[in-house]
Amino acid sequence: MSTPNISAVLTEEVKAQIKTSIQNITGLLPFLVNLDNNDRKKILKMGPNSLSFVEDALNISRNHASILPVNFDVTEFEKDVKLTAALTDLASVVVPLSEGISDTLIAVGSEAMY
Repeated sequence: MSTPNISAVLTEEVKAQIKTSIQNITGLLPFLVNLDNNDRKKILKMGPNSLSFVEDALNISRNHASILPVNFDVTEFEKDVKLTAALTDLASVVVPLSEGISDTLIAVGSEAMY
């Protein structure tokens, strides 16, 4: 696979604007966590097809609270489900951006090596 010749300049001013924008976004997400590799391996992960399962579980928990343990917090579960949906939506924008930056860095680094 060949990569296009990248001929671009990222000025200090634009770079500073991008960093400020990222800091502003990060400030809007104070609850973000960073898992270490060990935690990332151990933790139960939700795949893309699992969201509908979890949403169904939420509907069942709302309508049949009597089948749940008394210490099960439906309100917190609902918050988790809604946050999962919202972060999934944000990830659909941020992940391609991150991949684009990473891939462009690899490609332009390769050009610089020649």
